[in-house]
Amino acid sequence: MENTEINTTNIKVLVLGGNGFIGRNIVAKLRLQGTQIRIGSRKSTQGNIVNVRMQHMKKPEDWLSLLQDINVVVNSVGILRERRGETYNDIHTNSPAALANACA
Repeated sequence: MENTEINTTNIKVLVLGGNGFIGRNIVAKLRLQGTQIRIGSRKSTQGNIVNVRMQHMKKPEDWLSLLQDINVVVNSVGILRERRGETYNDIHTNSPAALANACA
């Protein structure tokens, strides 16, 4: 059987929702592998964490500056309930669709 392990040290990954329940585990695993990580979160702007408000990222061009030098995007953003300004449709549909188009 061939070795299918991938060297991730030269890959830069944007983990959206990287401070959340699922995202922080993804970030931990990537860090163990030596991967360069940029974390997108609504909560903080410290270190390699950038403030991302998904509800405002509805067009592909909204994502372009965040995607510079990024090789891989992991979207682990999710909401359990709608809040002021955060609708299920924006967080789970509109913003991810714009992100996918920006990546294409």
